Amino acid sequence: QISTPLDGSTQSGDYVYVNGSVLSGSENGDILVEVSLNPDVLNQTLADKFQQMNQGKYNSTNNLCDSSTATTECVSTFSMGLRLEDLYTNQSQVHTIWVKIVEGNGQNWVLWKEITINLVPVVNEDPCVADPKADGCSDTETQTGDGEEGLGSMLIYAGIAALALIIVVLATLFMLRMRKGGSADVEGFGGVEDMDPAEAYVQQLISQGYPEETARQYADQYASHFQQQ
Repeated sequence: QISTPLDGSTQSGDYVYVNGSVLSGSENGDILVEVSLNPDVLNQTLADKFQQMNQGKYNSTNNLCDSSTATTECVSTFSMGLRLEDLYTNQSQVHTIWVKIVEGNGQNWVLWKEITINLVPVVNEDPCVADPKADGCSDTETQTGDGEEGLGSMLIYAGIAALALIIVVLATLFMLRMRKGGSADVEGFGGVEDMDPAEAYVQQLISQGYPEETARQYADQYASHFQQQ
């Protein structure tokens, strides 16, 4: 007798467990119960069944007997799990558990049973919805990215402002230097228009590197030459 799962029951776990017991008719402890999600597997070789068992799609138990004759080597109850984890989708699914009950060598008595189960739809909920601040969540990454981007923008603006300030300072210094140089030139030549031609000639020669004494000698010769004319 299969006690669970009930036919038409709803499943939501990673595994479904087929539970039952032998009520009567097996005093020799030679009952074999096999379960699978694929009926073809129940008729395959032991090697194929073993492969399906490793994948969780087949299971079996043997040496079952009546509860009245149960021993440590012969039990009357069984529980076998089948893997459902990879069968869930975003839509409801209906699957069948196939049960094969064999007594002895299977020549005299074989019983087949079917159990229909309903798999609930699975919503792939983003874990970050429940905890946006969890590691790896986009909210944390976005906040970090926004912070880094904001810091980068501030640094760029600060750099531009500093460059503009440097340009203004350099331009101001340049203008002041130009004004200062112009004033020096004016001061250097200030009063030239008030000098007589000879003295102006002396100052011109001195500015060209001549000694003052030599410059005045040249100026005197220059003045004498024009006076003779």
